[in-house]
Amino acid sequence: PVEMRQTTSGCVLSFSNIYLLQQHGYVYDEPMELLKGMGADGDDFTSILEKDARDYFITDRCIKGPLVDDLCTASLRYLYGLDCKSVNGLCANIAMADIEYENLYTPVGGADAVTSALLEESEARVVAGRTITAISRNEKGAFVLDGDDEDNEFDAVVVAMPVEEAEKISLKGSDGKAGSLFGAADCNCETKQLYHHFLQGTV
Repeated sequence: PVEMRQTTSGCVLSFSNIYLLQQHGYVYDEPMELLKGMGADGDDFTSILEKDARDYFITDRCIKGPLVDDLCTASLRYLYGLDCKSVNGLCANIAMADIEYENLYTPVGGADAVTSALLEESEARVVAGRTITAISRNEKGAFVLDGDDEDNEFDAVVVAMPVEEAEKISLKGSDGKAGSLFGAADCNCETKQLYHHFLQGTV
């Protein structure tokens, strides 16, 4: 569709202005200032960030709803498992470029295929739907998941869950002192915070 192609190609072209800004030595104190500087031909990336993709395409770019639902939502679900109301306009434009340009590729089966293949290659055991109340280590150095009677000793533990549920789990350090996932400093725990609600490390 011409309208969608023009929208995504124009956004990607403006986004590439970051390289010109770097070449000319422009410096910005805040990310939002950089986004404003990158905009061209009336593009305002800061306003795009404030709208979900569906609203942006329909309201700002005058693309019909059925086309957005059929093309954009289908593409985002295939690439990232999300829909047009879950990402902002800028993210959707960049994502849509994957289906617009021949030199950009996505894995067969979507992005989930990559994580699934890595998980299979690692031969890790995936445990889902269990009730976990605490994570600790036993005398053999294995991680123990407390909360049910199932065999629960692991070499490493990666916990993924909604942030509100993570607040209910405690970490217990080698000194026996416990703390929450978000208060790892309160116990003798070695952790690494990848994002605001993801932790990786040893207990």
